[in-house]
Amino acid sequence: MSSTSTWPKVFLGEICEFKYGKGLPAKSRIPGPFGVYGSNGAVGSHIEAATLGPTIIVGRKGSFGEVHYSDAPCWPIDTTYYVDASATECDLRWLAYRISSLGLTSLNRAAAIPGLNREDAYRQTLLLPPLVEQRRIAQVLDQVDTLRAKRRGTLTMLDNLAQSIFLDMFGSPLTNPMGWPVRPLGELGRVTTGNTPSRSETGNYGSAIEWIKSDNIDRSSIYLRRASEGLSVAGMKTARIVETGSLLVTCIAGSPASIGNVAIANRRVAFNQQINALTPSNTDSLFLYFQLCLAKPLVLEKSTGGMKGLVSKSRFESLILLDPPPALQADFTERVRAVLQLQSVQHSHLAELDALFASLQHRAFRGELWPEGPAPAPAA
Repeated sequence: MSSTSTWPKVFLGEICEFKYGKGLPAKSRIPGPFGVYGSNGAVGSHIEAATLGPTIIVGRKGSFGEVHYSDAPCWPIDTTYYVDASATECDLRWLAYRISSLGLTSLNRAAAIPGLNREDAYRQTLLLPPLVEQRRIAQVLDQVDTLRAKRRGTLTMLDNLAQSIFLDMFGSPLTNPMGWPVRPLGELGRVTTGNTPSRSETGNYGSAIEWIKSDNIDRSSIYLRRASEGLSVAGMKTARIVETGSLLVTCIAGSPASIGNVAIANRRVAFNQQINALTPSNTDSLFLYFQLCLAKPLVLEKSTGGMKGLVSKSRFESLILLDPPPALQADFTERVRAVLQLQSVQHSHLAELDALFASLQHRAFRGELWPEGPAPAPAA
């Protein structure tokens, strides 16, 4: 028998309450055993907790609708909602997975500051399995989620390994402890500043060439994130275009933390005025990438500050970088490529686990996870 005839359909607001988080400014926190959570997840610790036992945290402002889970009492701050044992009779782990799948991040109605109205969340519908089935589902999803976390941990270790190889071979570019020769960045390749064509010359990617903006450059990947926009043939006439192997660096940003973010172009792209591109002459792209990552504080020093961080082309070109012998750079690149191959395998495995997790969630929340159907409710 299918779950649609055995599990009742309910509103989220019928099975739990979204309680308001409580203000706790950073200056008032005393580091302790209890996690402090904001809409983005854990933001610190405190000597007191504001919840009872395991807790679901839901972003209310900022990263609204994002769902986090603490398996211990914690302190959700006032940008969040939370659900603990006092706010539901459901299995909290199952409920955390179920809320995550409801698409709360699409429910913003605020004009200025993004936010989630809990009444909108309460109107979301779902099938409610018996408590024994909730626990069964949560156990299966936990097992796959643990495997995903291990893969992500392995990828983090490999990221750290690549940087460790650089530091072991060359030392920090901030202090040059090994006394390598140095050169201005402008002597290591050609620097180009991007530009932004008119809106009539942009559109969905697929027309003529991909158009990269600063949000396509982050620290989660060596290579550029795929862009959603492209330039038309007319737009290409005035566009700045770089070839494969160039490095794109964010040099204008609303947040200073984004200044100096770098990615390698593994395809031919156009890019906007917030970005400076470095096309290496005789220096390997991977060597420059890892050096620029470690030299980010030096890039920030070149910023003029103000409301927006800004590193001009001339100041960017004046950045002093290490220039060790080409043979050593080539040796570094060979070692790092071996690490990147391992990363590629791990990324593939993680993608498979993500697909499996999504499939299991879809089937589990419909009562289709086991051939024999949903587990029966316990006798009263």
